[in-house]
Amino acid sequence: MPILTVVDNNLLLRYESGGSFTFRHVGVNSPDQGMYDLGTAIGTIQEEQPNKICTVVKQHVAFQ
Repeated sequence: MPILTVVDNNLLLRYESGGSFTFRHVGVNSPDQGMYDLGTAIGTIQEEQPNKICTVVKQHVAFQ
């Protein structure tokens, strides 16, 4: 039976100008709201505000 294990969370900020920025290895147990709050906080100290905040969850499939 396959088992999915979360191995990494990334925070992705996308901007209207077409640029993006990724924060890697945020934490495997970070809640979605915490990731969104982090992205919003980072956006407040930048000149251009991100128009999209995404989380990318990387998982590993192990077969037993």
